[in-house]
Amino acid sequence: MTAVRRSPAGPREGDREPRRIARGTAEGYVYAVPSRATDLIHPGERVEVETWDARAGSVAGMPPGVPFDFPVRPPGARSNPLSGPITVQGACPGDALVVTVEDIAVADQGWCGGRPIVGLDARAIVRSRARICAVRDGRVVFSDRISIPLVPMIGCIGTASEDGLQPSEAPGRTGGNMDHSIIRAGARVYLPVRHPGAHLYLGDVHAVQGDGELSGVGLEISAVITATVDLAEGCSIAWPWVEFEERIAVLTSGRGFAAARRSAMEAMMNAVESQLGLEPADALALISLVGDLRIGQACGGMDITVRLEMPADLGLRPC
Repeated sequence: MTAVRRSPAGPREGDREPRRIARGTAEGYVYAVPSRATDLIHPGERVEVETWDARAGSVAGMPPGVPFDFPVRPPGARSNPLSGPITVQGACPGDALVVTVEDIAVADQGWCGGRPIVGLDARAIVRSRARICAVRDGRVVFSDRISIPLVPMIGCIGTASEDGLQPSEAPGRTGGNMDHSIIRAGARVYLPVRHPGAHLYLGDVHAVQGDGELSGVGLEISAVITATVDLAEGCSIAWPWVEFEERIAVLTSGRGFAAARRSAMEAMMNAVESQLGLEPADALALISLVGDLRIGQACGGMDITVRLEMPADLGLRPC
């Protein structure tokens, strides 16, 4: 497992209450390098980050379980408001942030829906509909007859992008709107650092979401994320990685499936070759035997996100 650093002068897990980070504002829709003072933490510090749902609380007021017309965003309006940035002292380009997700506490209700999307026959959905779903007793109540296990995950997590212009709705090489269901409590997320301080952003929590997020939304919900933010010095990675449940995965994206798959395969091939000492053909053979290629989101109209998972007992590391 990749070694991480915690500042000798900074707080450590359990030393004090987590730092509370307030919900994002109307300006928080870009993985930007901040031009103003931000929340500053030391490596190893715990944070509690309040997050909005994907529409910043604007989809509310309807009774749970009753379908209603899917709300149309006004022209120019954005989705996926971000909380942050959280600046990490000592983080430098060429390092990686290591975010260990400890808990995701969600609100008592969220919303989901179906609408015409890219790649689906326009005749399949003639009327866009949404619904509020209550959350209780560890389940999401879809209707009187259907309930689903509550499995909260983080849709948006990333550091300031290379150009500082990546919108909150987009995925990229420093993370972003990746929508991977594995980024949940217990996951350890490695994010590339491209700017001094890293500038961590989080948002777009889903109470539950299937791989693919095929309607373009999960169960969108406000939440509080508890996490420890560490720093892996010199851990130069091209894409985010995640360690979870005896698995390790690289997370990539692209304009189409082929491009995203290629990036994931290249990153994992490099790791297998360099860390396990295999030549390229053997590295690919091993990946084909035990690797699983999964989808984060593929709802159409934006970059697709994928992850290539391998068993953790192979001893692979992000860097």
